[in-house]
Amino acid sequence: MKAATSNAMLMNIIIVFIVVVMALLVTSISYTKAFRVKNRIIDIIEYHNGDFSDLKITDEINESLKSIGYRYNTGKTCPEMDGVSEEDTYTGSDYLYCIYTYNSARGKYYKVIAYMYFDLPIIGDYINIKVYGETKIFYG
Repeated sequence: MKAATSNAMLMNIIIVFIVVVMALLVTSISYTKAFRVKNRIIDIIEYHNGDFSDLKITDEINESLKSIGYRYNTGKTCPEMDGVSEEDTYTGSDYLYCIYTYNSARGKYYKVIAYMYFDLPIIGDYINIKVYGETKIFYG
């Protein structure tokens, strides 16, 4: 009977270890995707010199996110940031990402937020971790 108890305990330890390793892998993959999304958005903004007057930039961002496999917007909105008006905030229409315009003494720059998603049954919609990034300063 002692051997059966120790085998059950060993199985529990192995199961817990596997669950922890899987959680780390899922978190790592999700963070990598959110980091890649943030970097692509920043690259596109810097390529167009922060000019949002042309709709081409938003189409290029959406097309890039589609190729990565980023999740569609589930109806969530961007949070308000200190020092940024609603006119200076851009929320992706198809995908959930936020772009904030900041004006500094040297020029303007953009802050980008992408989200890590976890596809878990019940609690997956409540766990959205933000990944932040900023563009270079655009002078003039």
